[in-house]
Amino acid sequence: MNWLILVIANIILSSFRDIYNKKVLKNMEPMDYTFSYILSTNIIFGLTGFALGWFSNFVINYLLIINSIITVVALLFYFKAMKIDDVSKISPLQNINILFIVAFAALF
Repeated sequence: MNWLILVIANIILSSFRDIYNKKVLKNMEPMDYTFSYILSTNIIFGLTGFALGWFSNFVINYLLIINSIITVVALLFYFKAMKIDDVSKISPLQNINILFIVAFAALF
């Protein structure tokens, strides 16, 4: 049952994140915000990854690069949509991955 608590916490925290992103995007361009968001996330992840030795495998490095590119493109579209439309319309589409998390958690 611990996974259910984590899923519910993720949903609640994601809603606050979306509201914060909408407020920040009123004063910034989506491209600038995407760059700063990815840069700060990658710095934190990179330092943690090097400290824990995650980057010793070439395949993992290749997958991380592909994941980073996909994430940047997805976030750019997400932030552009947030700037144009309401949070209540964009957030459910972006957070649909919660359904997959619950389904896979129930299977495994």
